[in-house]
Amino acid sequence: MKGKGRIVRGWAPQVVILEHEVVGGIVTHCSWNSTLEGVAVGVTMVTWPVFTKQFYNEKLVTQILRIGVKVGAQKWVRLVEAFMKREAIEKAVNRVGAASNKSKAS
Repeated sequence: MKGKGRIVRGWAPQVVILEHEVVGGIVTHCSWNSTLEGVAVGVTMVTWPVFTKQFYNEKLVTQILRIGVKVGAQKWVRLVEAFMKREAIEKAVNRVGAASNKSKAS
């Protein structure tokens, strides 16, 4: 990995990271800060809310702004076990990747 990555200690500058040209999309739990940062930078989001208001933020991203793809979480689950199927995550990430590649080719 020498020369290919970076270790950030402490608070990561998320907006700077999201603005990098290699970022085609992000997976987010839809907290308000992460949602605002993604919207401000214009990055496509795979939404995976896990708690209360995050489901409303997901609706903003996917239904109103139309800059996100749902993983498909339907309700808050207290235990973080296998409550989301890997196929659903893979499908959402692939949709974002395909859209990102298409826009880069234009």
